[in-house]
Amino acid sequence: MSKKFEIIEIKDSKLWDDFIENSRQRTIFCTSLFSEILRKTTGRGYKIYGVLKNGNVVAGCPVYEKIKYGFKMAILPPLVPHLGIVLKDDKSPYLSKREYLTLKVEELLSERFSREYSYINLTNHPNLQDIRGFDWAGWKINARYTYIVNFKEKPKISPSVKRQINKALKAGIKVEESSNIEEFANIVYKSYLRHGNPPPYSEEYLINIANYLFSKKIGILLVAKDSEKRILSGMIMIKDKKTLYEWVVAGDPEFHETGANSLLLSYIFSNFSSQFDKFDFMGANTQTIAKFKSNFGGQLVPYYTCEKYTPLFSVMLRGYRFIKRRGITSR
Repeated sequence: MSKKFEIIEIKDSKLWDDFIENSRQRTIFCTSLFSEILRKTTGRGYKIYGVLKNGNVVAGCPVYEKIKYGFKMAILPPLVPHLGIVLKDDKSPYLSKREYLTLKVEELLSERFSREYSYINLTNHPNLQDIRGFDWAGWKINARYTYIVNFKEKPKISPSVKRQINKALKAGIKVEESSNIEEFANIVYKSYLRHGNPPPYSEEYLINIANYLFSKKIGILLVAKDSEKRILSGMIMIKDKKTLYEWVVAGDPEFHETGANSLLLSYIFSNFSSQFDKFDFMGANTQTIAKFKSNFGGQLVPYYTCEKYTPLFSVMLRGYRFIKRRGITSR
């Protein structure tokens, strides 16, 4: 039978969730549950492109659409680290057969997305290493990195971090679960400002999404407090099957040298490693932050972003960057 491929929009959430359940590219971020959380907090959920072969779903790609300056774009919404291609788990023993499906899906989606959007950015899961279909179609490919800690093996934590942990313990710092998302959101903002970056999302956005995660029992906020009950650092984790994700983490700049961040991660490794197979730091792309994360014994894993824009959008983008460099602002 000849192979007939077609692209459809998948609107049946059960069909989509059933398909991705056993895919190696599945994360909580591409599920209908997370799409619904975004819909309730932003008014927009994912549009899911499905690739069918002989009538059966073999791949899909959720995209988050946005109209800005008259351009139709598909981008990552804030606090969604991965949104890219999800493939059927092909167990064929033949490499050529597995590669054929991957590259065919990328070819078809590249053609469709190039027609649909002035700008599109896909951030693919680390388990999708073959993105040559987009490369050959002229997309811009960037390598990104994360650390993944395998809980099945005892993490090799560096001596310097162990000293920080002991320092925090001697100071009476303790880690506990918290429901005070508002106070933590304020610390997140302080942390961004300390690094000289404007926050990429509002406190309200973070609070609303976090509260939905808590209500679904897949999010948990841990905080490190001193003897005066001040929050020194905190982390919102997301629980997804056998993987634990570092979703949002921040420390109060005033208490940067207390060792609270190290103690927080040590607590997570000690108390959650029996429930999960691995811990994903969800990024190791900023030099100073990556240096800190590397102390916890994870494996450095690459993942790839694929980016494409029309010539007109490229002109607009160059103009925007020129204005930003010159510091030109509207009055």
